[in-house]
Amino acid sequence: MKASQNRVRLAAVAIAALHAVSGSAATVINTFNFTAGQAVPDNNASGLLQIGSVSLASIPAVQEIRVGLDISGNFNGDLYAYLQKDGAQSILLNRVGRGSFNSFGYSDAGFNVTFSDSAAADIHGYRTSSNPLTSPLTGTWQPDGRTVAPDDAPVIFDFASRPAMLSSFEGFDPSGNWNLFIGDFSAGGTSTLNSWSLQFVNTVTPVPEPGTIALLGLGGVALVVGARRRKA
Repeated sequence: MKASQNRVRLAAVAIAALHAVSGSAATVINTFNFTAGQAVPDNNASGLLQIGSVSLASIPAVQEIRVGLDISGNFNGDLYAYLQKDGAQSILLNRVGRGSFNSFGYSDAGFNVTFSDSAAADIHGYRTSSNPLTSPLTGTWQPDGRTVAPDDAPVIFDFASRPAMLSSFEGFDPSGNWNLFIGDFSAGGTSTLNSWSLQFVNTVTPVPEPGTIALLGLGGVALVVGARRRKA
């Protein structure tokens, strides 16, 4: 009876140590905010380029990235915006609302939004998802993702695929320079980039302390010894 109780205790020690080693995964969010306050040149493909510098040694690779964009002005359908780093690109805005039934895109005024691949709806057709509609547009949206040229024929937008999502940056080193481009591709009205942000979302599993690893080893050894004694 006593030997059986000891085996139960040793098993409990080993199981407790195993849980301590495995730990509980935690979500870590690092946010970098950039103030701009610059106008986007009207009807000018040269656009506005912003460079945001990130230093994040604690996160070796991007798991998930979200982008915040605060733009004031008018005629959202004029705007084309992308985020770029180390050859990868995500199209955030591509003439929202533009298509065969609306060649100019949406005429609403401004954005104060967050882009996330896991959001419920694509920002390109936000009028069909946002009720009531607010100006500036708010909320969390999927990036436009369409790689068609912003001055392509409206009908092309109806069937365009969406490969340029934020997942393009998965596995990249978050540290370094991130380029945000915004261009205005139709005359009339001027938009201003007030600010933008990058948010890195990572799931991290804590590294166990050396003492915890030693406890696991002790529990395992004890179980093996106990098993051998039973056989003898």
